[in-house]
Formats: sequence, C-alpha cells, structure tokens
Amino acid sequence: RQLVLQVGQKTPLSLVRFQEAINAGSITFTNHNGPNKNQSFYNLHIHTYAGVVVALTKLWPWLGLKKRQQFLDCTNEFVDWRTKNPSRISTLNDFIVIPTTASADWPNI
Repeated sequence: RQLVLQVGQKTPLSLVRFQEAINAGSITFTNHNGPNKNQSFYNLHIHTYAGVVVALTKLWPWLGLKKRQQFLDCTNEFVDWRTKNPSRISTLNDFIVIPTTASADWPNI
C-alpha cells in the first residue's frame, strides 16, 4: 500500500514550478491516442509518504475544507494500515500521526 499525490495539468509549467517549490516528485507526460486529443496531460507524482505530507503541508493554507478532509482521511487510513502491518514500515518517515479532522491549524500543530 502506498500514499500517492498526483496532480494533472495540460501544460507542464505550473507542475515544474510546484515541483521546484516542494523539491519532490516526478513529472510524466501521458498522450492518449484516442479520438479526443484533449486527453493528453502532464502529471506530477509524489510516491513517498513523507513527500506527500511535505507537499500538502505547503499547500495547506490554500486548500478548501473538502480537500483538507480528503487528505486527512487518506493519510489516517494509510497510518492505520501501517500500524496493523508494522513489518512493512521501512523508515520513520513512513509513520507520522496526522490529525483526524481538517483543522485550519494543522501544519502549525
């Protein structure tokens, strides 16, 4: 099981700027050769728990309550799974306790 942050955009500029700001993630290009050429896009992927937490901490002030709660639900589900599967914890960064509600103060706690 893995916690992943994925952000898609039509052009890579904003993803590159975001990647540079958080110093994490990789950018890939997906080109669907179907009838709808508008399906081509760039994605920024962050595949580590610590990377996702750092990225969302930096984004926190600009996230609405729905996205904050979605992040907290996912991370708490992930931490719960890791707690039940301790042999799968590879580093201390894989085990960080996250609050259970979308507090506006979370990054400052």
